[in-house]
Amino acid sequence: MAAVISFCGTSIAQCIRNDVAIMFLEIQTEVLKFNTPFKEQMKKKGWLKIPPYYYTSNKAE
Repeated sequence: MAAVISFCGTSIAQCIRNDVAIMFLEIQTEVLKFNTPFKEQMKKKGWLKIPPYYYTSNKAE
């Protein structure tokens, strides 16, 4: 799904014809509508977790 969203966004930005860009925008909107409840379901089932924080090292190089 992330690849589809990225592809649609890239296609919209590179489209010369407005009608084709609107078609890609409609596809991207449908994918985003589908992903919204899917993301919540992934969080609830534990499939999507927040990554651990990144701490910079304070070593002198």
